[in-house]
Amino acid sequence: SYNQLTSVDRVEFPDSLQFLSLGENQLTSLSGVEFPDSLQELDLYDNQLTSLDWVGFPDSLTKLVLQYNQLTSLDWVGFPDSLQELDLSYNQLTSLDWVEFPNSLGYLGLSNNCIDPLSLSQEDRNFITTRNKKYLKSDFWISYIDYNNPSWMNEQYVCLWIEYNPSTSTSNPVTASLA
Repeated sequence: SYNQLTSVDRVEFPDSLQFLSLGENQLTSLSGVEFPDSLQELDLYDNQLTSLDWVGFPDSLTKLVLQYNQLTSLDWVGFPDSLQELDLSYNQLTSLDWVEFPNSLGYLGLSNNCIDPLSLSQEDRNFITTRNKKYLKSDFWISYIDYNNPSWMNEQYVCLWIEYNPSTSTSNPVTASLA
């Protein structure tokens, strides 16, 4: 942590390594990085990662921190079945299409991304609101609200924050009642 590393693709990590913190560096890619099979926690906080394409996460990984990067998509990312905590907060994600979260996941951080809750599949909504409501921290950015069709308010969100959004349309008030 706190170095100015731009790459770790040629680093040979010890076979017994269980925790690796590469936070606050300048990593732009993890392509070609070979993480040890013993790795349980990987912290990649505050780098410049834009993609996780071709990254092989070890099957033993239980915690993955990717806050404060520049990830725009998780298409085709394979998260290990052992993963229990995944923090993707403060990235530039716009969709969760094609993402398969492992059943073991107990915490999913998605705050401060640009994911429109209306774009989520019913399966993703069920996963987010039902299985993770105890641990989930999601602040969805809503870029457009159709005030003439307020059906999105009928969804049973655990928490809906409509702040820090790029929305420019505020001509009609939005009223929400959370029971």
